[in-house]
Amino acid sequence: DNLVFPVSTEDVANHLNLSARQLNRILRQELHLSINQLINDVRIQEAQRLIEATDLSLSKIASQCGFNSPTHFNLTFKKIAGITPKLYRDRVQK
Repeated sequence: DNLVFPVSTEDVANHLNLSARQLNRILRQELHLSINQLINDVRIQEAQRLIEATDLSLSKIASQCGFNSPTHFNLTFKKIAGITPKLYRDRVQK
């Protein structure tokens, strides 16, 4: 719900009544992910949904998903989805 805002490990841990160390340990054991990887995964999933469901510009989508720059968004999207946001949009619009 708050993807547009910066989220830290401490924010998530406090919300779950855990220490940052406990949260990281649980995520590593259960999901084999760090909190930052999990947050980026959720942000990219939302970006994919917005690309599929709207005509918003990719820079607007990046901003709404909590990325401070389109370059960081593009790099993170490609790392997680395997393709760039533009190519993803091209593929889903066909």
